[in-house]
This record gives sequence, structure tokens and C-alpha cells, in this order.
Amino acid sequence: MERESDTITYSDRMTEENRQKGKTIMMEERLDIERENELMVRFGLTRLCARVVACRGCSDDQVAALLAEATMADPWEAEGMAQVVERLRQARNDQEKVLVCGDYDADGICATAIMVDALRRFGLTVGFYIPDRLSEGYGLNEKTVRMAKERAYSLLITVDNGVRAFAPLQTARQLGLDVIVTDHHVMDAQEPIVCSCLLHPQRMGEAFRTLSGAGVALEVSRALGTVNERQIVYAGVAVIGDVMEMKGETRSIVRQCIALLNQQRVRSIQLLANDSSVWDEMKIAFQIVPKLNVTGRLSDRCNVNNTVRYLLSENGSDLITVSKQIAVLNETRKAMSTQMIQTAQRRLSSQSAFLIVSDPSFHEGIVGLVAGKLCEQYGRPCMVLAQKGDRLRGSIRSVEGVDLSHFFDDLDCLKEYGGHALAAGIAFDCRDRGEVERYVEKKMQLLLPLPPVQTRYIPIERELLTLEQVDSLRLLRPFGNGFEEPLFCVQDLTIADTRTLSGEQHMKWTEKNGMELLFFHVGDRMQDLKEGGFRHFGGTLGINQFRHQRKVSMILREVER
Repeated sequence: MERESDTITYSDRMTEENRQKGKTIMMEERLDIERENELMVRFGLTRLCARVVACRGCSDDQVAALLAEATMADPWEAEGMAQVVERLRQARNDQEKVLVCGDYDADGICATAIMVDALRRFGLTVGFYIPDRLSEGYGLNEKTVRMAKERAYSLLITVDNGVRAFAPLQTARQLGLDVIVTDHHVMDAQEPIVCSCLLHPQRMGEAFRTLSGAGVALEVSRALGTVNERQIVYAGVAVIGDVMEMKGETRSIVRQCIALLNQQRVRSIQLLANDSSVWDEMKIAFQIVPKLNVTGRLSDRCNVNNTVRYLLSENGSDLITVSKQIAVLNETRKAMSTQMIQTAQRRLSSQSAFLIVSDPSFHEGIVGLVAGKLCEQYGRPCMVLAQKGDRLRGSIRSVEGVDLSHFFDDLDCLKEYGGHALAAGIAFDCRDRGEVERYVEKKMQLLLPLPPVQTRYIPIERELLTLEQVDSLRLLRPFGNGFEEPLFCVQDLTIADTRTLSGEQHMKWTEKNGMELLFFHVGDRMQDLKEGGFRHFGGTLGINQFRHQRKVSMILREVER
């Protein structure tokens, strides 16, 4: 069992006041009917769309930007772009071999495919390499640099990595190799990046600030004049996979991506989908991104570089064969994830304020998924660790109030650490686990009690739950980081039918007019939900299409009596 002594008792550290606040989940937005009416007249919006933008306090300019055609900035305005293009032109003139060095997640895979496609169309001789997640780890490494030198590459270009590859970049310079770094991860202000050219959203300019790694690669292709529909779709998929802020250039990329997929223009992505329904950002997030990610996660079962070959292929029979193989691998990953979550739940001390769990059976490629699920379930930071030899390596997912960017700054025993505010990777020796746990406990003592999670819902009347009104929300898409999908609350529905699904994992209510309300993965709330008597239903709205019939549906986040 997990070590339980000396842990913070989470419930003891939360005040009664905060516990009561934590129960007030369905907080309703205040309505401004006058502003709604104004938006309906000025922009021709439906009542439901007008209510969303009014509740979010959008100005007229912001609403106009949401509704405008997807337009992109001039890539030549990006700082650093001219130097990158000039170096690539030199490589073409000198007939140099170029190696694209990628990353093994959806953003890195798509970025690699975009850059390779762009450079080949530009007339360069191009190879590519994504490291093995389990045996080589993240980013450019010295082994790759030396391999490039041995194989007569003279120019390396990183995508979705590079800004923290300090030692490999130094090795490249010593071996006489030029490196173009294109990345979007946070740069270390204290350490210089040794490279020929650097292209990074933090330096490119405000229009490009929210780009993912694949987005940066797309801008290079646009500057080279080699962009095509396939690259745009891959960049859009990558944005959703990396949960980038949905504004500016990034939002335009995603809108163009979805439009192209609805025109059935990029078969490699279409074949990965589970169905042929209308494309939106949610379908990409749940049906496409996991299948790209799985080939990097389970690198002991497949080679992620073959996924890049799949994205670059135009052979129809090959695309069908490989897409089926990826789907099978993803089903394996789902089963492994479920098993790991169940094991973790048995081993966790649910009273800890910062959950830490490991097991000899855990697969390193899936620990991030498990950490995310547990963090969501318990509402606390969670570290899930896999053991390899004498070292523990894993992923952390966090919550508001616990910023992982600097949480471990004062812990000297870590062998690897990096990430963002809410997600990070970590590694340390097994013998140092006790030190890590004591450090986490001490830090959390200073942060508790954490602020209660308060989710705000937009109240709507039953009359707004029509196909026309709900369908109109597409005008505001894509939703995402910084412009999240709206949550609605409706009261006093007349429920005609209640049933459980999938062995009592999920609950389904059917309203008298046919609207379906689905509550997935209810866990230990099932008995309470069976008792019924709920007046408030909160969640997202959508259209469910089955056998040519379309119904309004609500995917629930919460119900209250």
C-alpha cells in the first residue's frame, strides 16, 4: 500500500465554511436581457448565442471577431522568420540534408509532418526523427545529434522542442551542425539557446503568441509558400491536442481545420474518426488526438515515426491499413488506462492534499492520462509514477491554486522536471521518494485550504432548448482554452424516463419532449441519482443525431435538488 503516515489530512485542513462553499457548484451567471436584445439586433444572433456572449461580457469588437471569417497574419511579420527562411534557402542552394527533430505527442507529431512536408515541397532533402518516449525521453538529445552528423546531415530543425536542449545544442555546434529551433515551450531566461535561428511565439509577435509547435511549423510553411490543406488540418488538430489558448492566429487555424474536415478534404484524419458525423473541436479532441498520442505513449508497441509517415502518405490502401492499426492500439491503451486508474484508486490515501501513487505495473506512457483522471475525480494535484530500475518517472496534474511551474523549485533531488502551471513531468531516484513526499507535504501546508471550485452556469429557459437555438451555437465555435464551451443550467424539467447505462456507470434522463440528459462516470453518486427529485440540471448542449433523427442533448456536469 501507499505510504500513509505523515500525510496531510485534506479534510482536516479545510474549514467548514469552505466545505459548504464547495457544495455550491451550480452558480448561475447574472443575465443582462437588454444587452442580449442589443446583440440580437446588431449581429443577428439567436437568443442563446446572445446570452452566451452577453454573460461573458464580450464587447462589440470581440463579438465581431468571433463571427468574422478566419483570417491569418502575415508570417513575414513574425520576428525571426526572415532568418529561418534565409537559412533554408541557403540549404537548398547548397543541397544540404536537413533533419527535422520532433516530439512524440499529437502536437509534435503533427509539427513534424507539417515541417517535413513543407521542406520537401521547398526542394530540400529531408529526414525526420522523433525519439522513443520510454528509452530516449523528450526532446533533442545528443544521440540524435551524433546520428545526424554520421549520416551527413548539416542542418537540424527542431519542432515542438529545443528551447531546453542546452547540452545537445552545444554538441551540435561542436560538431559543426547548424540548428534552427522552432518551439513554443517556456524558455529559460537565464540560459542562452545556442542555435543558428530561433522561432518562438514569445518572440514572434502578439499575433502569434498562442501558437502550438505545429502552429509555428505552419507559419514556416506559409512563409516558404508551401502550405496546403493537409498542413492546416494537422496544425488545427495539434492546437486542440495541446489545449492552446483559442484566440487570434490559433483560433483561425482551428476554424479552417474544421471547415476542411467537414468538406472531407484530409483522409488521414477522417479515417481515424469513429463516425462520419459533423466535425467540431470536440470530435477532434475525443476521437483524433488520443489516437495520435497513443503511438507516442506506447512506444514499446509501435514506432511513433510511422505515424508521421502515415500523415505524409497519399496511398489510400496504406492509410486504411494503418488507421485500423492505430485504432486497435488505442483500444489497448484504453484498457490499460482503466486498469491503472483502478489500481491507483485502491492505493491512494484519499485524505492527502497532494496525491502521489505508484505501482510496479504502471506504464510510463500512460501516467499522464491517469494523473489527469484522478486529479479531476478528487479535485487535488496528483502525481502518478512508473518505476524503471532505481528511478521513478511520472506525470503531475494540478488544480487552480497549486502552480506546478515553480512548485518544486527548492527540491534538489529531482533528476528531471518541466512543464506548465497545471501539468508537469517529473523523475527522481526511488531512494528519494520520502524526501519528495515530505517536501510536497510541507509546501501544501502553506497553500491549504485550496479555494473551492465554483463553476458558473448560464441559466436558460426550456423554450430555448430547440434544435434551431442549440444548433446556432456553432456560430461561436471553436470553443477551447480561454473561450471554453458554455455551461448551461435549466430548471424544472418534466422527466419522462430514467435509466442507467453500461452497468450503472452512467445515468440517462429523457425529458417529456424527447431531450436527452446524460451524466457519464457518476461513480459513487449512482444511488443518489437513482433517488431522483432533481430540479437543476447543468452541462453542455449539443445535437445528437441517430438514424437521421436529431435531438437536443445535454451532457451533464452536475445536478441539484
